[in-house]
Amino acid sequence: MANKGPRYVVELFLKTEIFQVHILEKRFEIGRHIYNACKRKMLDHIQQMRKDETYQFWLKQEKSKTRTKKLTEIREAYDVSKTGAERIVNNMGKHFLGKKPKNEKHKQKVHLDAHAVQKIALTVWESIEDYLFNPKTKKVRFKKFGEFNTLEGKTNKSGIRYKNGFVEWNGLKIKAEMPKPGKDPYLEAALHDEIAYCRIVRKIIRGRTKFYLQLVMKGIPPQKRKPVEGKVGLDNGISTVATVSDKSVNVQEFCKGLDELDRERRILLRRMDRSRRATNPNKFNDNGTFKKGNKDKWIRSKRYWKTLYELKEICRKIAAVRKMMHNKLANEILSEGNEIYAERMNYKGLHKTRLGKRMGIKAPAAFLEILDRKLKYQ
Repeated sequence: MANKGPRYVVELFLKTEIFQVHILEKRFEIGRHIYNACKRKMLDHIQQMRKDETYQFWLKQEKSKTRTKKLTEIREAYDVSKTGAERIVNNMGKHFLGKKPKNEKHKQKVHLDAHAVQKIALTVWESIEDYLFNPKTKKVRFKKFGEFNTLEGKTNKSGIRYKNGFVEWNGLKIKAEMPKPGKDPYLEAALHDEIAYCRIVRKIIRGRTKFYLQLVMKGIPPQKRKPVEGKVGLDNGISTVATVSDKSVNVQEFCKGLDELDRERRILLRRMDRSRRATNPNKFNDNGTFKKGNKDKWIRSKRYWKTLYELKEICRKIAAVRKMMHNKLANEILSEGNEIYAERMNYKGLHKTRLGKRMGIKAPAAFLEILDRKLKYQ
C-alpha cells in the first residue's frame, strides 16, 4: 500500500500467552515459506524471460518510451512485476489454510489473511526489483529459519487490526501493554490519530522471544517541545560532533560508550573463530587460511552456539543504544535552532577506507537521516 502522506510508528509490547506464542510462531514460519517460494518462482520466471528473443531484442535497443513500454509488457506477461508477485502468492496463501472442519458448526482455521500475504509479495518484489534493475546487485537472499520477523496488513479494518487495547487477527486476541493514564502523554496523543495499518514484529531479547505491535499512524507525530528558531552549523565526524549556534559552541564525542560494546563483540568473534578452527581442522590450511573448494559439513560445538547467541544479543544492544544516542543528540541540536547546515560527506566512499569498521558501529549517515526526519516534522 503506497504511503499517501506522512506516517510514523507507535510500538506497543504484546502480553502473549504460551498458546498465542505458538500460533504466532507458526504464522511467521508460514510467512517465511511463502516469501522464499514466491522469490524462487519469480527467479524462475526471470530466467525464462531472459531467454525470450523478443525481450532480448528490445533490451538491445536505445532507451525510449516505446522500449520501456514493450519491456514492461513482457515483464507483466512473465509475472515479473508487483502485480505478478501478488498473483503468485495468492495461490500459495490458499495452500496454507488449516484443515477443513469435520462438522459445519466449526469454522476453518486461517493462518494468514489475504492482506498479509499480499504484503509479503510486496516485500519480495522490492528485493527482485533491486536484483533486476541494479547492476551492483548480483545475488538474491532467501530467509533462513528464524529470520522472517515481520508480518503486516494493509488497513486497520481487516486482517491484523488494533481495537480498544487489543490486536485481533484470525481468531487471536492479544492485549497490548498500555501505560497508566497520564504517564505517557506522547502515546495518548498519538493514539488519537488515524491508524493506517498494523504490523506484528518478533524480537529475541536476552534469549527470549517477544512480540510487539507497531501501529503505523497517519500524519505527523505529536511534538514534545516547541521548535526553536535559529541557525546551527554542524560538523558531523566519525569520532566527534561539533555544533555552533548563536547560543553556544559544543564539541562532544559521537556515540560515547559504543566502543566498549564493540570491544565485547570483537572478543566474541575471536572466540567463535577459535572454536570453528578447533572443530573443523579439515577446512583450513597449515598457514591458517581457508581451503577453497572444501564442501565438507561444518561442525559447530555447543559452546560455539552459546557464543553465537551472545553475539546476537550484543549486536542487538549496539543497535538499540546507537539509535537512542542518535535521537538524543538530534534533540539537543534541534533545541538550538531549526536551520541546520552540515557538510556533504560521501559515507559510502569512506566505508572502503580504514575507517569503514568504525563507521559501521557509529553510523553517522543514519544520524543525519534521523535529524532530517525530525526537521521535516517541524
